[in-house]
Amino acid sequence: MGVGVVEVAVAAADVVSAALVVSVVLIAGTGGFSFNF
Repeated sequence: MGVGVVEVAVAAADVVSAALVVSVVLIAGTGGFSFNF
């Protein structure tokens, strides 16, 4: 019974991580924000 929950959790983590990567790439590509570290 727990397999479905695990699969959903893994899928959600993949979606969140992918969204973060895409947003970072878009922000860095468009230069909307200037990160000076």
